[in-house]
Amino acid sequence: MWDFFNFIELDKKVRPVNIKIDKKTIYENIDLSSSERKIIAECIEKIEIAYVLNSKNINIQPYSDENMKYESIAFIGIKMRKKEKVERIAEILNCSIPNPIALVFEFEESILIATALKRLSKIDKNRAVFEKINLTDWINLDNIDDLQLQFINAIKMSNLPYTDFYEFYSAIDEAVFLINNSCIVKQFKISQNEEERIHKKDIIENIKSLEEKLAKIQIRINKEKQFNKKLELNIEASKIKDDIEGLKMNLN
Repeated sequence: MWDFFNFIELDKKVRPVNIKIDKKTIYENIDLSSSERKIIAECIEKIEIAYVLNSKNINIQPYSDENMKYESIAFIGIKMRKKEKVERIAEILNCSIPNPIALVFEFEESILIATALKRLSKIDKNRAVFEKINLTDWINLDNIDDLQLQFINAIKMSNLPYTDFYEFYSAIDEAVFLINNSCIVKQFKISQNEEERIHKKDIIENIKSLEEKLAKIQIRINKEKQFNKKLELNIEASKIKDDIEGLKMNLN
């Protein structure tokens, strides 16, 4: 994973902290089921806080309002014994660590990045709750394809916004979201502001929803025996395809 941190130029901006997180700490911070404890024990070899970015070591301002608090960002490395249960581990770590975190999973020569935007709990303002977990696929750093290279370039320290920690982290989170939806997104471009970011995500989610609907209709078409009903389904499928293409044009 240190190759990845070098790729995104973190080492040029801040010094590593290399703080090991004991698994016992995770067990104490969050109420885990026996199956979740088993996942942590069997899948993870080592957890380490690699870098912590704050306003004292990098020229980025903290951001806070009634809904969120972004005063620092931690890059956490997780060395895996096996590839399974990565998303569940990301959920557990985000529950146990209140601050925004970028998780870098490592298995052999491959890495996987997981991010999640966080907001303050409406019940307890001293706690943070995470939104959707976004994950990349496993990336072999010795065999990076063009899209993966675009992703890494997008989250290089020199290419991220330094307005405040919320914008900084949101750009990383969007990059992970985009590469995870690379079958839809053909141009890897990070949004300039939150409004544009939300608009783009909404379009992508709408496309995914329409594609799921289209797949179901295609199954019905293949099973339908009556000509008239089959014709109606084909017309409906054609309209959905047009809607998808229209959304993709707005996306690009």
